[in-house]
Amino acid sequence: MYRQLAPMALILLAGVVWRRWPPGGLALGSVRQALNLLVLYLLAPALILQVMLHSHIDRTLLLVPLAGSAAVAGALGAALLVVIPGRRFFGLGRAQAGALLLAAGFGNGMGAALPAVDAMLGARAARVPLLYDLLLTIPVVWTLGVMLPRTWGTAGPRYIR
Repeated sequence: MYRQLAPMALILLAGVVWRRWPPGGLALGSVRQALNLLVLYLLAPALILQVMLHSHIDRTLLLVPLAGSAAVAGALGAALLVVIPGRRFFGLGRAQAGALLLAAGFGNGMGAALPAVDAMLGARAARVPLLYDLLLTIPVVWTLGVMLPRTWGTAGPRYIR
């Protein structure tokens, strides 16, 4: 398992080092943008295609989004139970409360989950985090995930006090 997680840990460490000592004078913001575009346009689609071409169609296509929906609803509900009193007792601001809700509600299937599942359960199970990300996380983040910052953020309408 550590063999699969070590590259991710090294990338995170490189980001920390880069922030303190930028090599060649390259600005962290421009490198971050370039790496994000590389992942978005080339690496993630290639990974998704590779996993999907080696997967078969079965009930997992239905079960993963259903179980994921229950997990997201449960996580957001539990986070609300912490955030609402937290605003009163701990002085959390609206933006902090919204950030907590976003962090609690939405996992990162292709980030940490994919190499962990691959290492623990094998390549056959690697499609589950991808299905979770593609069939649940992306649609929910693009809808509910946009409404949460708009509602809890410092600007825009405030439906929840």
